[in-house]
Amino acid sequence: MQLVPRTISEDEPCVRCVMHPMMYSESKQRLKREAVLPAPNRRDVSLLRLNYTNIDFCILHGKKLSNNSISFKCLATLYGKDLKELNDLSDSKDTHWAGIKSEIIYGPMHQGKYVLDKDVFVDDDSVELPMHADLTYNTTNEGDVSTRMRKYASQLVKKMEVIHKEG
Repeated sequence: MQLVPRTISEDEPCVRCVMHPMMYSESKQRLKREAVLPAPNRRDVSLLRLNYTNIDFCILHGKKLSNNSISFKCLATLYGKDLKELNDLSDSKDTHWAGIKSEIIYGPMHQGKYVLDKDVFVDDDSVELPMHADLTYNTTNEGDVSTRMRKYASQLVKKMEVIHKEG
């Protein structure tokens, strides 16, 4: 059994299941900043750690998230090193996102709840999403902070790579 480590390296690929139309522009054929923006009054965005799953699982997971108003569109990778680069720039008053930072945090889940009280293994049937992690911002998406957060997300999404696309 393979342990899912609590530490996530800067070089570890994490995957975002991108939904259309909220997170992807068909006309421009690219990711929107909303792909990495938390929902209002939240500070986290769900990711899957690719080292502890596979592309097929991620695609299936994305399709399960689809409903009448949104559909699974693609998978895009995100790395901690990209966050570090933006976070370092965030310390500068010259950026439009000064003070906004994020990190990728360990967050295995089962039935919509975090499983943080025990070691989690890839093949553990008692944990539905052992490979789940969160892109977590240092602030909540609300009020005047959200403008800076949108600027940060716009920069972050430029660093992401689409690794699978539907139709």
